[in-house]
Amino acid sequence: MKFINAFLFAIFFSAFSLSLHSMEQQLIVIRHGEAGNNIEKVYNSNPENPNYKIFNLTEAGILTTQKTAKDLLAKGFSNANIAAVFVSPLPRTKQTADILVQQGLVSKDKLILDKRLIELNAGDLEGKPTFPNWKPSFAKDYHAESEEQVKNRIKEFYDSILDQYPQGNIIVVTHALASQDLIELVTHQIVKLNPGEAKVVPLR
Repeated sequence: MKFINAFLFAIFFSAFSLSLHSMEQQLIVIRHGEAGNNIEKVYNSNPENPNYKIFNLTEAGILTTQKTAKDLLAKGFSNANIAAVFVSPLPRTKQTADILVQQGLVSKDKLILDKRLIELNAGDLEGKPTFPNWKPSFAKDYHAESEEQVKNRIKEFYDSILDQYPQGNIIVVTHALASQDLIELVTHQIVKLNPGEAKVVPLR
């Protein structure tokens, strides 16, 4: 009996390993689904700021994320070939990741919260209407984070997953600027994702 169990385990482990090795490693970058802050057009980045407000996904945000999960499943991605899902710790990104689990794309145990994926810290602008563009002077004027600081933490995150995950695909659930920076870092192309949209690029 022990021999049979060991044999079955060996078959399962081999199949699992094969599934992780069955395709070139891919990085799946997902911007969170539409949330209340997108509707109200306000900065929402720092839970420790007194002006911070919890914003949840809208109905449209939920539906878009569900479609994205189904599209990824149709492309052959599954829990068997996804090694990890890194998630920004804000509610809208966590809710987006939970939908990926609900749709059967990944298992919940693969979700990993990572503060390096969080939205650009808006400083004194927290909770206030967004500007059309984030100017370099805003970081100093409003005690906020600079775009360069976001790029640096995204690069640090990317370098760390390269070392940590030699096999398997990686999903990253993050925000507008962080997703753009991550895609640009890997592909040297500027891609701006819509809420709930995913972009698949080679991990390495």
